[in-house]
Amino acid sequence: MLDAQFVDRNGGSLLQRIRRIAAANPTPEPPGSRLAGSVLSLALLTATMSIVATAPNVSGDEEVQPKSVQHQVGPDSPEPPTNTGTLRGRVIFNGTHPPRNKIAIDKDHVALEGKELFDESLIVDTGGGVANVFIWLQDANVPAPPVDKPPPPATLRIKNLRYDPHALAMTTSQKLLVVNDDPVATSPIFPTQTNPPTSIVTPRNSKHALQFHRAERLPIPVTASVHPWLKASLLVRDNPYFAITEEDGRFEIKNLPPGEWTFQFWHESAGYLKHKTGWPKGRLGVTINEGVSDIGKIDVTYEDFDLSRTAEPEP
Repeated sequence: MLDAQFVDRNGGSLLQRIRRIAAANPTPEPPGSRLAGSVLSLALLTATMSIVATAPNVSGDEEVQPKSVQHQVGPDSPEPPTNTGTLRGRVIFNGTHPPRNKIAIDKDHVALEGKELFDESLIVDTGGGVANVFIWLQDANVPAPPVDKPPPPATLRIKNLRYDPHALAMTTSQKLLVVNDDPVATSPIFPTQTNPPTSIVTPRNSKHALQFHRAERLPIPVTASVHPWLKASLLVRDNPYFAITEEDGRFEIKNLPPGEWTFQFWHESAGYLKHKTGWPKGRLGVTINEGVSDIGKIDVTYEDFDLSRTAEPEP
């Protein structure tokens, strides 16, 4: 029965292998002696251990390798791609900087902790940098880099009766963690277009996780019915090729695939950012090569923004 059930990797049966080992270890003892039996037992044990050590896993379970082997890095390990590019630039407000008006608060003053709130629809720093401009790769079917593990969640925090950050971008592979650090409840509203619209109630000192499975065409305005001055902008994309300008107006999008790409520029108080006539609907074509593609300063003026209302982007 052993001859039929056990086959080593060289195609021989267990019994054939035992015979080969026994033949290679002749004994002068007469048949039936204890020594001969010991030699045969030793041959059987040696053959069995050899086959078990080299036999493939036939149980149906995946073979488990030690962690040091699973994560080993050596000369044969694939190198990360290096032929990627970076888009870099800076959005500058050209002219007299617009003032930021104080927001009148009519309820839940305890959450302010003595602080004051100011309008964040257009923030310009002392050097003219425009914050919270969204820039993203507009083209469809862009090759995205491989993801080894789920990315960390994006976080929208409610603190002192304001959303932090005021502008937020994330991918469809991320979760959105809404954290209410205030001692009062509020009610964030996410009027998404391609995803089902969502509204939640966030009790004081609570956390809620949301998932958006489809990319949004434009940033959405995040509001709150209980506190109408709570406002933020959220962009959801299906690739990581986006950025939001910092307080000094600078932005950078890394790991871009080389090629001819179109980038969208958008701001909550302007909609599509019309930098000049060569930018239809706030879009700029850029050739991305390996290394850094710096498009320099992007000058915008007061006329590019509508500060009298919450701007809706053009169709």
